[in-house]
Amino acid sequence: MRILNLNFFFARDEFEMATMFEIPFNKLHFPVSFITEENINYVGHIPLFNYFEDGFDSPMEQEDKKAFFDFYKKNNLCWSFSREIEAFNDQRNYLLTLSALKFINESFNFQTLIQKSKDL
Repeated sequence: MRILNLNFFFARDEFEMATMFEIPFNKLHFPVSFITEENINYVGHIPLFNYFEDGFDSPMEQEDKKAFFDFYKKNNLCWSFSREIEAFNDQRNYLLTLSALKFINESFNFQTLIQKSKDL
């Protein structure tokens, strides 16, 4: 058995693949630039919004991140580095797994359709 990275087949990230395969989800965001040795044990208010920003974000992605950030701020939620990075990575793995399973299922269905058309 060979395990392949699904990203080799699709030039998309987990979230785009989940959307393509119609997998519902509420996207979590993690402030990648907040990852430092000093912040590993951070628990408190959500980090400043500039930690979430990425120069490559589309306007829609920026809006989504802002809404995510504002929800934490408005509700005064406690933000924990370890909990948030774990939830973020769990979501990515979950979406990647479901996307891979849907891809495999669609591949088998396509193979079956081809086989049936050869039998006609």
